[in-house]
Amino acid sequence: IVQGVGSYGGLAVLAGFFVLTVALTQPMSNQAAALVVVPIAVKTAISLGLNPRTFAVMVTYAASCSFLTPLEPACVLIFTPGRYRFFDFVKVGSILTIAVFAVVMVLVPVVWPLAQSGNLMVQQAATPDSVKVGQNITYITTVKNNGLDTSYNLKLTNNLPDSLTFVSCTATNGGVCTGTTNNQTVTLPSLANNAQATVTIIATVKDTLSEGTIINNMVMIESPTPDSDKGDNSATATSTAYH
Repeated sequence: IVQGVGSYGGLAVLAGFFVLTVALTQPMSNQAAALVVVPIAVKTAISLGLNPRTFAVMVTYAASCSFLTPLEPACVLIFTPGRYRFFDFVKVGSILTIAVFAVVMVLVPVVWPLAQSGNLMVQQAATPDSVKVGQNITYITTVKNNGLDTSYNLKLTNNLPDSLTFVSCTATNGGVCTGTTNNQTVTLPSLANNAQATVTIIATVKDTLSEGTIINNMVMIESPTPDSDKGDNSATATSTAYH
């Protein structure tokens, strides 16, 4: 779907999932069709930086459009007693499906906007701010989502300066630290509105540093979910080395 209509925008992808779900819901139950398509639609929306709720709701409506053929279990129950023909379902069901498609394509993106509205903010503190050479320094980074929607697939990058040697990394809220050197990356699957995660990185100050050397450590957070304010997506903590 993305390869076929993705170049036409999010609405086209949304319409593609509607058509796919309508096709699947004809020979199977509404619930089964929704269970098959919803996970795929949600993952697609997240990868495109779109609102997964919009896609989930659209698939739910599409799964109810099972009146194009008498193959859906509920239609089978009335097919013989009502003396319907196969074409009766196609003729009337096509009109109903087109009507539902037109209505939901207009209303669903209005009630559940396609665009995500995340607003990630990162803050960092160094402890202690004056550190003796050869000793450890701890960087505590807090990532918060001040946006209206959930942000997905977050990546925090912290490339420690050459004056430090990496020791350890831990993260809350499902964060995963990767890297064994000074180039550290922390991934978070998602961060809901007003939720926050904490990343703690410990490093050792090299004993070759001169007295009074300034140590600057910068972190940066990013996500494919649109961010309404990227001005607070990075932070720098400053400390001073002494003998």
